[in-house]
Amino acid sequence: MPAKRVESTRTTSNWKAFRSAGLKIKQILCSGYMPVHLSDEGCHSRVRLDAKTLAGHLKNDHGSLVGTAGFKFSTGRSAKASPLWQELEDLGLEIHDFRCDVCDKVLPLNHINILNHLRPHAGKTRRVRKGGDFWFTLSFKPVQPTDEDFELLDE
Repeated sequence: MPAKRVESTRTTSNWKAFRSAGLKIKQILCSGYMPVHLSDEGCHSRVRLDAKTLAGHLKNDHGSLVGTAGFKFSTGRSAKASPLWQELEDLGLEIHDFRCDVCDKVLPLNHINILNHLRPHAGKTRRVRKGGDFWFTLSFKPVQPTDEDFELLDE
């Protein structure tokens, strides 16, 4: 009988959503993006599909916010999800912002929303573009709740 996989307690981000969606990673680009990164301090290079290389970019302050960096992930659907998602979770990386490149919508971290944005759709422009490109702001620091989060709990 195979051993049960223990869920990571290193992060508060739901990395399992990307594994459940069966996303493979085609390319990662180091780049800031609006409105999260007011100035683009990314190096605009393609990052190797390796968790330690991605973590190195965070440690070298490649973002406009201290200790965070912006990345564009180009993804696709696969029968087997990329192992990079698990590696990022194991390193303790947190997702501070996750949005679709096509429509610029901030997405909740669940596999249904991710799969919906893999399809062609319109958004920032009226033209329909293929989905699968996502913007991430990553950090080693846990996501801090804002006053807006507490207001939602009071309602």
